[in-house]
Amino acid sequence: MLKLSHLSLLTILGASVALAACAGSGARKGRKQSARAAWIESPSSGERAGARVHIAELAVSFETPDVLYVYRDCGEAAHGPDGPEKNWIPVIQCQGAAPGGSDDDDLDGSGFDGDRVMTIYVADKARAINERAVETMRDEYERAGITVAEIAYHEDYLTKEHRRGIEAKLHTFGEDDRYPEQETLRFMFPVDDVVFIASIDYPYGTDVSGIMSDWQRILWNFQLDEDGPLFGGTQSDEDEAEEE
Repeated sequence: MLKLSHLSLLTILGASVALAACAGSGARKGRKQSARAAWIESPSSGERAGARVHIAELAVSFETPDVLYVYRDCGEAAHGPDGPEKNWIPVIQCQGAAPGGSDDDDLDGSGFDGDRVMTIYVADKARAINERAVETMRDEYERAGITVAEIAYHEDYLTKEHRRGIEAKLHTFGEDDRYPEQETLRFMFPVDDVVFIASIDYPYGTDVSGIMSDWQRILWNFQLDEDGPLFGGTQSDEDEAEEE
């Protein structure tokens, strides 16, 4: 079993997206670039109102859930290039560690006292992310020495519209080669010519009940403008609620 550092894992996990973007850049010549793809090249900050942030040029909004157990400090991320090949742009980031890297109260009961970060990124898309791509991705990970615990295509992830994508749970091993050291959960879903990527890492064996609860709430509260207001009604209704 190949042993990988955290940095090596991140690089390999994103290689399929990074390489596809490079390979497909020529194929997109002549096509009109979407506003979201243009934002990737020149990110701008959104506007915040209470617990909600709206990034107009990226056409997304996010509202911090009322209840979170692990990733309790959410907001708009600094939009500096990140990820493999520095071609992913962080959009939303939720952190669970208190300043100084310690946690004041372990609400999820996991015993996981390291830095806790969940990030939603956006990147250029030049590769199909559909049901047919699942086995190709699995093969790419395994050839790179990554153990694929689970990988599947979802038509409506978390019952959200426009959430057709691939979720993967991946393991990297420690020094003894016997047991996984780290687990990575990643969900990738395309929207026109971009792909959004949600990602978290945590020590293997961590009690994930609180982590998974937060994962679902955070992703559900990440909304595309074309899907309408997050909690139904009309945009004017939500604007009035924010003013109150």
